[in-house]
Amino acid sequence: MRLSTKEADVLAAVELRASMRVDEIREELGYRAHTVRYALSSLRQRQIIWRLPFINVRALGYTIHNLYISVGSEKKSHRQSFLAALLNEPEVLRISELGSEYQYGLEVCAKNLSDVGLLVRRIASQFEHFHFEKAVASQLATTYLPRRYLSSKMVRSKPLQIARTDRIFDVDEIDEKILRVLARGGEMTRAGLAREVAVPVTTLDARLKRLESRGIVGGYIYHVVPAAYQMQSHTLLLQMRNLNRETLNKLFVFAEQHPAVVRITECFGSWDFELGIEVRLPSEVAEVQESLYEAIGDHVHLVKSLCKYRDLKVQFYPVKQERQNRMSAAA
Repeated sequence: MRLSTKEADVLAAVELRASMRVDEIREELGYRAHTVRYALSSLRQRQIIWRLPFINVRALGYTIHNLYISVGSEKKSHRQSFLAALLNEPEVLRISELGSEYQYGLEVCAKNLSDVGLLVRRIASQFEHFHFEKAVASQLATTYLPRRYLSSKMVRSKPLQIARTDRIFDVDEIDEKILRVLARGGEMTRAGLAREVAVPVTTLDARLKRLESRGIVGGYIYHVVPAAYQMQSHTLLLQMRNLNRETLNKLFVFAEQHPAVVRITECFGSWDFELGIEVRLPSEVAEVQESLYEAIGDHVHLVKSLCKYRDLKVQFYPVKQERQNRMSAAA
């Protein structure tokens, strides 16, 4: 089922600003309040959006490592056990099911690259009948871009970025508990969050304000499920000929201007950049690549395209899921 025009406009306005009030959305889009409420309700009921806090783990000394893997077992029960093991690992922030040369894409949060290797080996040791193929790259920065293809209206949504900060912060037990509860997502009220953390609302507000001022919590976003409105997700892995400032600037200009690009990740490892794109038809992936080569072809060495079927897990902070994630349950 596709989005209505009003649903698409509302989604474009709120996807990176999930804390927007109805009056703010109404004023920006020019719709009536009941129209905005109906569109938001429809998007939630159809499980197109899922509210999450935007937590910059880089400010806490973590690095996110992108890991693409294929496993050698064809038995469904083996794959299900393998995925269950990944879902239960707090450090695995994202699990995506792919339809390309790799079966799964992971985002693993760790303070040391060696911790990623230990996690992979620990899981692999549980499945000795698997043969693993993998490729790894560490994220230097990830920028989430507004989905400009959704709406012709000039919404004021700005990109959000997870990147290294000038200072690395330590958090105490209360702050860590706040981050863990937030990371599970959902529409929890301030009072409900305070009860979960076991602190007064005034204490919670002060703690959240400090986390925000330090650049650890950047507000709330909606995780969007494009397949629910007939859009396809793909990731382009880019190897560059050089990585000078001109290359970086041209690539970011391309990403910010092309309506299909929704995310750009600067990496160090098997590839240099990832572009997350969303298109209506598979043929449009080739069109995006053609546009990329026209814009910065002299700087691009190789582009590899990965098709993403769905996300099985998404969070922005390492926490064990005490209740099953909506996306993994739907899968």
